[in-house]
Order: sequence, then C-alpha cells, then structure tokens
Amino acid sequence: MVLYVTKYNLPPDKVDEYLQWAPDAMQRMLGAPGIKEVRVYMSVAGESQLIVTYEFESPENWASWGTDAEVQKVILEFFRYALNPKTEIWNSSPLYPEPLRP
Repeated sequence: MVLYVTKYNLPPDKVDEYLQWAPDAMQRMLGAPGIKEVRVYMSVAGESQLIVTYEFESPENWASWGTDAEVQKVILEFFRYALNPKTEIWNSSPLYPEPLRP
C-alpha cells in the first residue's frame, strides 16, 4: 500500500472559492486510474488546516494516478488555493504490512 499525504492551509479570502471548487476537483481526481481511497481531515491542532490522504495499492498505481492529465490539471488549480502545501509519500512497513486492529 502507498499513502500520499497533502497538508495545507487556506487563505481566508479564498475559503469560499475553495469550497466551491473542491467537490468537483475531488471527483476528477477520483476518476483517474489507480486510486483506491481518499480521506480528508480538518485540523484540531497543528500547523496545517487540512490533510488529504490518497491510498493506492502499489507505487505503480500511485505513479499512474499522479501522471494522469486530469490529476495534473487539478494539482495546478489547487495551487491557487493552498498556502504552505506539503506532500509526503509513504509505503507499507515490512514489519506491519496490514492494518492492526484490536
């Protein structure tokens, strides 16, 4: 499994515009091949206001999704709204490749 994480803030004067743009942008990203799941989190504490996680079955799926023309368009549009964007890419741990549950 690969987890692609994006953390960012929204400028106060762009929040309403972002809220109009985001639902369509998310659907366009979900329509690209390779993606398994997306989760969006709002900050309770910390530097970033929003964190979005994108899950993929493999690095190849992530690469396929990331090079998709529509995903590239959405990413360029995203930069109109995001302040301090940070991205991280994570792979499964060989020690715990599956989720742990009680």
